[in-house]
Amino acid sequence: MRWLLTGYAVVFNRRYNRSGRLFQNRYKSILCQEDAYLLELVRYIHLNPIRAQLVENMEALGHSPYSGHSNIMGKISRQWQDITDVLVLFGNKTKTARRRYKTFVKKLIKQVIVSLKNNNCRTKGPKLSPILSRFWTKKSRLTFLH
Repeated sequence: MRWLLTGYAVVFNRRYNRSGRLFQNRYKSILCQEDAYLLELVRYIHLNPIRAQLVENMEALGHSPYSGHSNIMGKISRQWQDITDVLVLFGNKTKTARRRYKTFVKKLIKQVIVSLKNNNCRTKGPKLSPILSRFWTKKSRLTFLH
């Protein structure tokens, strides 16, 4: 990933006669070894269009091209996105797994919307779940939301 971002920055800087950094921080990856962490991470990432105020609610999120949520819910089909590993964590049957996944995401969505209305700022979203907060610092959360 570092190679890709560095290469892109070099090309961009040459094209626009710039020099220096193009991206704010280095790419950071964390090994996901626990199913509970994977679930929280999927929910956190899939709710980013709401945090960025690209969509307003759960219904709009289901049709958003900016989130894997629409693919998991079966609204949009993407050949390159494999959803079976996530759905199997919610159940063996696709319909049941989607229903449980939707309930799981809804548990946090109200908190996200209320937080956005109260703060009127996308960088001050709700607190991360205890599982995610163990791995992410405040600085990396703010960078992730941009």
